[in-house]
Amino acid sequence: MKHKLAILALATMPAGHALAQSSILQRVNEIKQDELYYWQECSHLIADTAFQRATGYLLLEANQDMAQTLSQQQIAPYVQHIKIMRGEKTRMFVYMLKSDARGIAAGQAPPPPVTAEWVAAQPAATTYAPATPPNSTPPAGGPQGVSHRREAEGRPQRYVPDEFVLNILDYKGFRAVYNYLEGMKRRHRVLQFGALRDIEEYASLDIILFDRQSQQVVTILSGQRPDGMRTNLVTGADDSLDNYPEEMALAIWYIRK
Repeated sequence: MKHKLAILALATMPAGHALAQSSILQRVNEIKQDELYYWQECSHLIADTAFQRATGYLLLEANQDMAQTLSQQQIAPYVQHIKIMRGEKTRMFVYMLKSDARGIAAGQAPPPPVTAEWVAAQPAATTYAPATPPNSTPPAGGPQGVSHRREAEGRPQRYVPDEFVLNILDYKGFRAVYNYLEGMKRRHRVLQFGALRDIEEYASLDIILFDRQSQQVVTILSGQRPDGMRTNLVTGADDSLDNYPEEMALAIWYIRK
């Protein structure tokens, strides 16, 4: 069945159809915090791959929540998505109403949603400038991040943060990030998280650092490596907690599945 999807893409459209990047991210955050929706997301160099994987995650979540065995074909007309470009990658955010999923499972599928096409007015690329030590050297491949190689085009290797890190950077504020981690824990994508001050041993833990005054994300560090350094999961560079004085930074630790 052919269906209409809500799409946010980078394109030029007539006035009244374009949405600013901030409006797009605000809409994504609203859906994530609304208990009426199932949602998932995935980033990939190929947009269709990102969409199919995100939809698969959503289907798995819905089936686990309802103890059902719906198929991707059944939910397809009800799945809407938001497309955001991040450099060379496409981030697909997919969502559907829980009531629609329950209706399908009960054999009483409601009419599929019909929505207008949304278009991003500006590119989604964002430059982050977290505090990093001078003369830091990017590792060959940091944990939870990927190094995208373009040797055929003669480009140097560059570090690309993974989807989880990009989502935290999108949320920015302490409370919003905390809520995001709570949601990821409910979805079994995060096993545990908490305030760094509440534990004594945290060498092996990934850590999100916030500016104490503004409560905005400063950067994200991996667990400590055997050489005593951590990897900055935003830049891929070597880093250390010593570069972020306790009196200036708040910290949340987390363990991903």
